[in-house]
Amino acid sequence: MTAKYERLVRYLDQLRVDGVQEVQLSFSELERILAAPLPAAARNFRPWWSNSSQAPKPWQIAGFRSRAVHLGHQTVIFHRLPSGAIAQPAAPAAPAAQAPRLLIVAGGTGRLAVHHPRELRKDDFLDLERLHEREAELKNFLRPASELYCCDQFRFTRSGVDMLRSAFGRDKVDMRIMSPGYGLIGEQDMIAPHSVSLTDFDRAELHLWADHLGVPAAVRELVADYDLAIFLVGQCCLEAMRPPLVPAAGQRFILLATEHYRRRYSLPGVTVLPTGRLAQASCEVGSMALKGYLFSRFAQVATREGVELLQRLMADDSGDVFWQAVQRALAAG
Repeated sequence: MTAKYERLVRYLDQLRVDGVQEVQLSFSELERILAAPLPAAARNFRPWWSNSSQAPKPWQIAGFRSRAVHLGHQTVIFHRLPSGAIAQPAAPAAPAAQAPRLLIVAGGTGRLAVHHPRELRKDDFLDLERLHEREAELKNFLRPASELYCCDQFRFTRSGVDMLRSAFGRDKVDMRIMSPGYGLIGEQDMIAPHSVSLTDFDRAELHLWADHLGVPAAVRELVADYDLAIFLVGQCCLEAMRPPLVPAAGQRFILLATEHYRRRYSLPGVTVLPTGRLAQASCEVGSMALKGYLFSRFAQVATREGVELLQRLMADDSGDVFWQAVQRALAAG
């Protein structure tokens, strides 16, 4: 541990002696304590602040743990550990612990695993009481969202998510599903067969429908907890999210989308991979499944090359890191 971190240990150790249970510090205040600038990774990557059971961080040595790191506000909270839980230096941290926290947003469209002659329609989603009544009618057909949606696009996406979870841990990789009827939902949310399609709406109607489902607010609240978000959804789903989505400092959003959305998402921290370019990558799948397929090939490479690839992806404005990883996967067969 360098001398500058010894300053932080002494500062927090005195707070512990004084009985302080919790303290919030801005990054600027921390730099005054350290008498030196924080490393760039501290300002740009939430994993830098993670607590470790292998190689305790300076605040852990002082008897605290970090929580509620907010890169946008540039603040961190240190919470006092129970008596006797002061960490001691140990072996280096496992590389996977340094992986950015990753969110995959998939589209819930296409083929369903089960059908019903009276599956849910648009009017059923307009009133919550009516929706519950209709779901009760279809209770034998309810499925977790990750099982109800079963088109090739979603199947490839799930495969990629499973690979990344195997490599970096389930706590590092989350997936949400953009359902045309239910809005933004989790993998295990129980939902009924439905026939709502966002392509049936014009742009104004799509915005009204998305607002009814609470999609724009839900997406913005969700992404705040992740370092890296990859959107594998169609143009209608992206429009329902009410672009642009603006990353906080240190976040990276990656969209596989049309050239139109690259112009609309010309923002720091956003990488748009035009699907026209990506379509050159493979003739193995149809256009409807292409995004999920390419993501799964990227995940193959990420499981081999590890955290370093994800960190390079976080810093890449051009999209070349993703594209070149896909090309390596395709070349390997």
